Amino acid sequence: MEKTIKNKLGGRLSPYLREHAKNPLAWQEWNEKAFQLARDLDRPIFFYRLRHLSLVSCDGDRELYG
Repeated sequence: MEKTIKNKLGGRLSPYLREHAKNPLAWQEWNEKAFQLARDLDRPIFFYRLRHLSLVSCDGDRELYG
């Protein structure tokens, strides 16, 4: 059975991160625990680098999440 991974952004202090807590991706903190989870599940890590409040990141968010 496939393990369901929860999005970890809901409890973050940053309003920007909390805003993305309901995105359809299971966002994780960038730490060893997340890397180990990816290894255990044999899944890739999706890295999305952004610049907070930039027009480019807002456009990218719209393209990714509709």
